[in-house]
Amino acid sequence: MPNIENSRIRIPELLAPAGDLASLHAAIDAGCNAVYFGIRSGFNMRVGARNFAVSDLPRLTRLCHQAQVKAYLAVNTLVYESELNKLERLMGKAAEAGVDAVIAWDHAVIQAASQRKIPIHLSTQASTANSATIRFYYETLGIRRFVIARECSLTHIRRICKNLGDLASQIELECFAHGALCVSLSGRCYLSHHAYNASGNRGACLQPCRRRFRIVEIDGDSEFEMGEHHILSPKDLCTLPFLDQLIRAGIRSLKIEGRNRSADYVHTVTAVYRRTLDQLQEIYGRKNWREQFSTLIKEGLEQLDRKYHRGFSNGFYLGLPNVEDWSENEGNLSSEVKVFLGEVVNYFARPSVAAIRIRTQPLQRHAKVLIIGPTTGACELTVERIEVDNKVIAEAPPGTVAGIKTPRRVRRGDKAYLLLPRNQKKRPNLK
Repeated sequence: MPNIENSRIRIPELLAPAGDLASLHAAIDAGCNAVYFGIRSGFNMRVGARNFAVSDLPRLTRLCHQAQVKAYLAVNTLVYESELNKLERLMGKAAEAGVDAVIAWDHAVIQAASQRKIPIHLSTQASTANSATIRFYYETLGIRRFVIARECSLTHIRRICKNLGDLASQIELECFAHGALCVSLSGRCYLSHHAYNASGNRGACLQPCRRRFRIVEIDGDSEFEMGEHHILSPKDLCTLPFLDQLIRAGIRSLKIEGRNRSADYVHTVTAVYRRTLDQLQEIYGRKNWREQFSTLIKEGLEQLDRKYHRGFSNGFYLGLPNVEDWSENEGNLSSEVKVFLGEVVNYFARPSVAAIRIRTQPLQRHAKVLIIGPTTGACELTVERIEVDNKVIAEAPPGTVAGIKTPRRVRRGDKAYLLLPRNQKKRPNLK
């Protein structure tokens, strides 16, 4: 048996979410290998995201393929009898557009995709957690990519790969590497549907699990508000500290959850995992590589902490979750927040300068600024120089148009935000 420490490590695909066009560009700019997205008219598990029109499919696949990025269409909800014709039309458009795969678990979707020779990635909704299931889908339906159940540990993944035997070389295991976790098995939850008639299995979950709860005694008058943890709200998954173990266990695709998250979230998380994977490939097996990897993880976690999260958890990978894996807060725990500043009204390519109309509060030198747009994606910068009416100033007040240098092209209409430490967030001046 080869010494794993002295062999090259096989770097998996990095799969990023695209809930809208800005996030798509952000993911590509950050170095993903593939993106997954859904259609606005339904059949995807994130109907709350902006998503895309069916007519957008050719453009999306073209943008991805020009960047040598694969395009995966999520059609991963239950499908009702009355929707079969609509499904057939969607699959026809997906085939015409040249999507690289369809993420699905409803057999009607699997059949429609197979008839059009579109590769199928079996969704985590199918709760694939053993080699027998994988063998069945492969031998009967020709499915090669499986998004394993989120309840699988590293030990489970290793055993699955081992028990697949020679078939393992034909199979790709995909897992969630980062993002929100659901309290229910593989996300098949009925709480939102029961409480609000908004089904999580149709992508419409309103996430009542993220709220605070009170226990009421049925046969008495006592009631108790739950303590410091939100008992139905898990922390977000983060596999960065044991990324090497996931890869060695046999994972071939690392998926980032986040089609409901912002473009800057997608860019930062994708960039952190991209850098970690690239550096891991460079240092793996060398003397002291583990120490170098630890430093890399520390730097990456600091970056991840800047963007939206509910705290970080290992999920099920290192063992069953415990009390420390539940969120202590109903909302965002990020170390940094973004506050609306204004919008880009012009861009000058030769000096790479954006003209920003300041709307809410002063812009000062050395401020951190985020610019987001549907084609720009997410662009972060530190302001080194501010010009108003061709004069260099230290602070641009609301109502002015300030010129600042940007590291790359931004576009008219893009939104600009200040990035502030959470404890220094200022109230916008709306006058």
